[in-house]
Amino acid sequence: QLARFRDGYFTRTEEIDCGGPDILAIGFDGDYLPKYENVFSAIDEIRRRDGISVYTSPYLIAEGKTFRLPTAEEEAKIRFTCGLVDFVEVHNAYSIDYLWFDVKKANELAVKMVDTNCDGLVEPSETPKRFTGSDTHALTHTKLTGMYVREDDLQDMATLKQALRAGDYFSIGDSKLGPYVSEGGFTKTMVLPRIARFFGL
Repeated sequence: QLARFRDGYFTRTEEIDCGGPDILAIGFDGDYLPKYENVFSAIDEIRRRDGISVYTSPYLIAEGKTFRLPTAEEEAKIRFTCGLVDFVEVHNAYSIDYLWFDVKKANELAVKMVDTNCDGLVEPSETPKRFTGSDTHALTHTKLTGMYVREDDLQDMATLKQALRAGDYFSIGDSKLGPYVSEGGFTKTMVLPRIARFFGL
């Protein structure tokens, strides 16, 4: 579904918890999707509903209130299942080197996974395409971040999905150069609000 906003549209998407890296579902038919026990069930249902599946920041693992890179066992699972999705998010705008932890490495690992055909586990024709994400994390980010399509290029959801599946698009930025949010922006939008909630402010 598409919702008009100024000179563009919002598209209904859903990020699904499925026991590993989350899957972003785009343009699927029917109601919103539930939580799934595994990535196989989630992707099968997205495909059945004619949706597009995206592995979101697969190498950035949420742990409590922070993030980390995957263990060797988790990384093997990511590579094994990467050929199932339509896209892999290779640029996550929140993967910045905040203070001391090297989370930008998560983007670099995702790029490498796609460029090596999921570490040689799938044929080039079956390798998921690259996808970038602006990564909205709070209601205050709504309408401030997103992936944008020129109005003249968009007729309906079917047209958008067709362009994505055909690779008829380009990405701005890469795993090393960005664009990234600044550490100051990360502090303002992610760290300070959590501190304020913790103290009941």
